[in-house]
Amino acid sequence: SVRGALRAFAERCDRPSEILERLNRHVCRETTIGEFVTLLMVAIDEPARKLTVCNAGHETPLRLRSGKVETCDTASLVLGLEPEESYAEAELDLAAGDFVLLYSDGVVEAMNFEGQLFGRDRLRGALRLHGIMPPTPALRNIHWEIRRFVGLAEQSDDLTMVGLRVRE
Repeated sequence: SVRGALRAFAERCDRPSEILERLNRHVCRETTIGEFVTLLMVAIDEPARKLTVCNAGHETPLRLRSGKVETCDTASLVLGLEPEESYAEAELDLAAGDFVLLYSDGVVEAMNFEGQLFGRDRLRGALRLHGIMPPTPALRNIHWEIRRFVGLAEQSDDLTMVGLRVRE
């Protein structure tokens, strides 16, 4: 239901915030109390070299530029709780060589046997270390850092990552 509605709204709306606001009203109508959806929507304007971010309770993207990791914090309420919620947009400017990482909460919430979370600091360190590589090997190596930290502890959530490299 959410995927279908997202596709339909994306075809009729110009801004990510408008898509999320319509999708939120749909989710509020179609779900029961206690059901919700987290979602991160990004729109890339390649000629302007801008990434527009609209966030409904998801982890915020990270941008690696010249060894420095920066975030674009726009977190709003998850979808499905408040039908009149508005969703703010934020922009990240993009420059040649930037690496942008999108990831699910399972990445930072990966837990080892001692009950320690991988966390945002470790993720930022892994991004600084491996984000200089092309996206596929960078993501593999970040995943390996998470697996090495977790060890043989059972995985409790999905680990989803998307990496984007800005071309010259």
